Amino acid sequence: MQGGLSTKAASVTLSIILPLFALAQEQQYTPAEDLTLPKIIVVHGKIATPILTSDKNAVPEHLQEFGLYRTGLYADDEDISTVASFATFVDVRHNNIDQMLIARMQGLKLWVDVRRVFFTRESGNWIKRQDYLEHWKAAKDNLKLFENIIYAFDPLDEPFWNTRETMPEEALSNYLIDIGHILKKDFPNAKRAVTFTAWTLEKSWFSQNIPWNYNLFGADDYRGIDFSSTVVRDLMDKTEHLDAKYYLIPQAFWTNDSTFAAYLSQEQLINKARQAYNFAISHPDVQVLRPYHWDSYEYDQYIFKGVEDQNKLRKEYEKIGIAISKFR
Repeated sequence: MQGGLSTKAASVTLSIILPLFALAQEQQYTPAEDLTLPKIIVVHGKIATPILTSDKNAVPEHLQEFGLYRTGLYADDEDISTVASFATFVDVRHNNIDQMLIARMQGLKLWVDVRRVFFTRESGNWIKRQDYLEHWKAAKDNLKLFENIIYAFDPLDEPFWNTRETMPEEALSNYLIDIGHILKKDFPNAKRAVTFTAWTLEKSWFSQNIPWNYNLFGADDYRGIDFSSTVVRDLMDKTEHLDAKYYLIPQAFWTNDSTFAAYLSQEQLINKARQAYNFAISHPDVQVLRPYHWDSYEYDQYIFKGVEDQNKLRKEYEKIGIAISKFR
């Protein structure tokens, strides 16, 4: 061959390039079992600068956010400062300005619960608030002060489950869509998030009643000792026609309530955490890890012990949260 590579040389060149190309395409991310807490080194100069380093943690770009349920929604104000070192957001009520200010000072985003703007409670179940537009106008004026740090709005946790005795599925779906339009119009850059229960996904009417103008979906199921990946896959299959991302909700609480996977040890809950993280890094549409839950409480004579009071589990989530927030 004149003016170019010989066939043999070209073959050798390709044999080198192709494996390198394949290696670049098959980025290896660090599984949960191998994540490490970062080391701090100090770079000395005119100003000594501490820098976090990790020679191991490789986290995909699509996994962008980490935060636990009940970090601000029901927890004390100081919990927000506590989780700031390893979370990217906290959940807050729409009218808790003090907690929003704390979150902003800590460099955190907000996952805003607006259920009491659009719903009210009756006999243990939630119903549509008739004067929701008036309530939204008042809420919006305050929330605009934090618009640049609002990551997501949540209209009602587990909406189909929590209105199962008060609203027909189609009526609720239409109302959620109306709420979605309002949120998108006034806060176009914020995500619109909905959490579904496994019970909801199993219903025949679910696919016909998905609120199509939401763009962040999650599903929970706390019935087994393993993370509920089949429920998440079911949700993904049923919403694949929508332009949406997903958040994972691994069980992160110990309880003596047999309605859930009760009496799980910290080692079993750590396994659930690792399964969820490993699922997240291998599924590009998963954007958020949002374990349930941070704080401890008692409800209906049952104990629910959160991450804050389970030291081994807490260290695991700190490690995962730091990897997501610092090493993408």
